[in-house]
Amino acid sequence: MKFEGAVRSIRWYALSVIGISVAAVLSVLAVHHFWGADPVPSDPGRVLSMICLMAAVTFSVALPVLLRSLFYARGMRSGGLPVKDFIRMQKLSILSVCIGSLCAVYAYYRVIYVVHLYMSVLSALYGIYTILPVRTSYERDLKSFGVHDDELSS
Repeated sequence: MKFEGAVRSIRWYALSVIGISVAAVLSVLAVHHFWGADPVPSDPGRVLSMICLMAAVTFSVALPVLLRSLFYARGMRSGGLPVKDFIRMQKLSILSVCIGSLCAVYAYYRVIYVVHLYMSVLSALYGIYTILPVRTSYERDLKSFGVHDDELSS
């Protein structure tokens, strides 16, 4: 496949973000285990709960969908998407999911309403699921976005 180097770089980027998310969850679990349920004791606030939930959903689900839609429209207008733009779209989506998963980890760290916590964790898990580095999904994306290798040779 022509784009093996591009797919490999995206794959390593996605795996590193997933590793960061797992490390953050494990560190929060360690904090809860050694220092109790909430290191910053407080009552769950509606504002903090909603901010954590909206941030996790926005960064894990909404922003990656928006990015894919915008880059798809750009690719269809210009007859295909250059490899450089495809890599940029994938990395921005992965970074967005990383921010969303860290918002969910922060929601777990602080005391928030349980329903909001579960929804933010589910949205972060969905975001991580969408960036899993699977070869067939990358090949399907390369076809659907009409990625061409004009800038790969430089």
